[in-house]
Amino acid sequence: AGAFDENRGVAYGAKFVYSPTPAFNEESALGVFNLHHSQGARVHTNSWGNDATTQYDSLCRGIDAFMYANEDDLVLIAVTNGTQLKNPENCKNALAVGACQDAPAQNSFCSGGVGPTADGRRKPEVFAPGCSIMSAQVNTLCSTIPLTGTSMACPAVAGVATLMRQYFVDGYYPGGAANPSDGFTPSGALLKAMVLNSTTDMLSHGSTIPNNSEGWGRVVADSSVFLAGESRRLFVRDVRNAGGMGTGGVVEIPLQVNSASEPLRVTLAW
Repeated sequence: AGAFDENRGVAYGAKFVYSPTPAFNEESALGVFNLHHSQGARVHTNSWGNDATTQYDSLCRGIDAFMYANEDDLVLIAVTNGTQLKNPENCKNALAVGACQDAPAQNSFCSGGVGPTADGRRKPEVFAPGCSIMSAQVNTLCSTIPLTGTSMACPAVAGVATLMRQYFVDGYYPGGAANPSDGFTPSGALLKAMVLNSTTDMLSHGSTIPNNSEGWGRVVADSSVFLAGESRRLFVRDVRNAGGMGTGGVVEIPLQVNSASEPLRVTLAW
């Protein structure tokens, strides 16, 4: 928009591609996500869903199969605005996003169905502001309108994940400043871990995190990334499928905590 205001998105310099909502089946989901991957997309935000079911069905299987086959990709899905978690935010590999209030009430709940999934998994995972957010207005020329719902929160978290991807690609890890020789392509699982690791308890919706109301809480991106001059450090271990453990395998990573001045937060994601 040419100015640093409400019309500028979280990852405003990113390129994006767009498709209409796929049919609610595995073939259609795989077709859309594979198309976007071939066009260069690696972070996928989805503000749509099937509120007619809570079951893990072929649509969910298509999203999970896509992420397993394309390890660079992260799919994010807006949770239903109803009271109970629905579909396809109940898939296994994608991040399900609910909506909290905008600042200064960002630690208060706004919208999002409560989990768990029908087979007992914890969902949703994270929240971001989604109440009265400046959003694109349908069928107008570059106009905006305040809108409320998880459909506003999910793109914000996708923008955060996109910036985190750039953080690794540009070599900000491990030194905290851009160093091209340190750059690498992060897996979608690493981006998921970074987003989850950054969360804070909203305290206003459910018991202490994690819980089935707010998942692991509200995303605060700076809580997980390390930048030069900060005392809090970051350690990542990004393992692809080909290098993963076999049945019965063990990996041990010893840690020495030298100070109580910063909390130790460990996040495992796949």
